[in-house]
Amino acid sequence: MNTLTHSYSALTNRVLKMIAGSTLALVALAQNALGAAEIDPAWSEDPVIASEDCADLSYPKAIKFLEKYYYPLLDYSDESKEAGVEMMGTYLIAESLISRSQICLAEALELKSLKADLQKRQQILTSGTSMSRKEMKKQRKLSAKANKAITRTANKTDELTPKQRKVFTAGSATFLAGTYATSRLKDAIAAYAAESGEDIQKAAEVDRSKGILGLVNKENVKTVTSLFGKANTVSTLTSGLKEHIPNLFKTGKFLVRYAEQQKLDLPPDATQQLSSVVGWE
Repeated sequence: MNTLTHSYSALTNRVLKMIAGSTLALVALAQNALGAAEIDPAWSEDPVIASEDCADLSYPKAIKFLEKYYYPLLDYSDESKEAGVEMMGTYLIAESLISRSQICLAEALELKSLKADLQKRQQILTSGTSMSRKEMKKQRKLSAKANKAITRTANKTDELTPKQRKVFTAGSATFLAGTYATSRLKDAIAAYAAESGEDIQKAAEVDRSKGILGLVNKENVKTVTSLFGKANTVSTLTSGLKEHIPNLFKTGKFLVRYAEQQKLDLPPDATQQLSSVVGWE
């Protein structure tokens, strides 16, 4: 377990210890910070995500989509419940964009079965409902499986037709945009976790002479509930990023190399963004 992942787990464990022996109602309230919150899926109706025609996809459109719906959300709210919804929203937006790109890459390579599976995945990602840790793990596995199939098939394809070239280029550029956005998500959650850690440390120092009952009273229950929610939110959303992001980086680098071999014109901004973050593991 790396240092960052360990810090996320430590946040949750610390708060759990702080409220040990307190009422079940407190725990239930805290877990609602992420829970089954409904995400406003207005972004899912944008043509970049909703269109089934890969001819409509392009890097400039993907960037405008991210600038409109994604990047403004990365400055997470101080309220844990709102932050939980915002974090899940940014995660789903980034994942949906990557999924959209994978659908078009699968189409370009004539992987009909994979395309159908990815379209089903896209319906889940854009449904507007928060995901459990188990469901997020399942979706990340499907993404990794798709990346592997795309890489394997592309390696066996010596030359793309003109139509394939157009769709593959759009899919690749959009994949790079989604990958960079996901790396920014990691940074935003890390910053949020660091701030939450400071809050938890302060709460842990509240009148130790009274023990846990001194902390969990009607004046402080809201604070403790909020802190637990923050730790739970961070832990849930980051549970698989350690493997997920490097997989995106690996696939992104492959797409850049393959584009060079096929003499495809990937937007310089897309490759430069990947280059700026690809060293992180």
